[in-house]
Amino acid sequence: MVGLPLSLPALPGAGFVLVAVPLVALVILTWALFRLRAADRARRRGRILASDGTPGAGTPLLVSERYGLRGRPDEIRQVRGALVPVEIKSRSLPPRGPFLSHQVQLWAYCLLLEEVTGDPPPFGLLVYGDGSELEIPWDARARSEVLSLLHRVRSPYGGEADPGWAKCGACVYRPHCDGAGSVGHRP
Repeated sequence: MVGLPLSLPALPGAGFVLVAVPLVALVILTWALFRLRAADRARRRGRILASDGTPGAGTPLLVSERYGLRGRPDEIRQVRGALVPVEIKSRSLPPRGPFLSHQVQLWAYCLLLEEVTGDPPPFGLLVYGDGSELEIPWDARARSEVLSLLHRVRSPYGGEADPGWAKCGACVYRPHCDGAGSVGHRP
């Protein structure tokens, strides 16, 4: 057996390349696996019919003249035969569960989807950046809550707060606010 010399010429920066290339490949592979896992989870949770993340197939603007409400959920999925609105939050699921504001936003999409299609969704989905997906029921209690909030928002200002320049002076809604008249000039 004849031995062949196996020495390679010394190349400047070869050590860096030998370390950097596998690290970059590992990062790309990790990212690809994360995306595949997220897509698989979404498939198991229903078929995505519309998504703001899909070019050319964005979610439609849902409009209810009856409630004077409009909105565009992040996704609309078909889950177990029903259309379901999906709200995606980039943050992780809060330790004590979803914020009420997240639920109310999702309930508003449920109300809009019901108005547009004529069929109430059984729930909406809150999806968080850590991969958590929560089914938030759309029931009589949720409907009552969102309709009550809509009524309160549209009611004339009743003086419950003490508006001041710091709170109201630069507000974009000031020209339309019943309480803005009591806001004095900037000190």
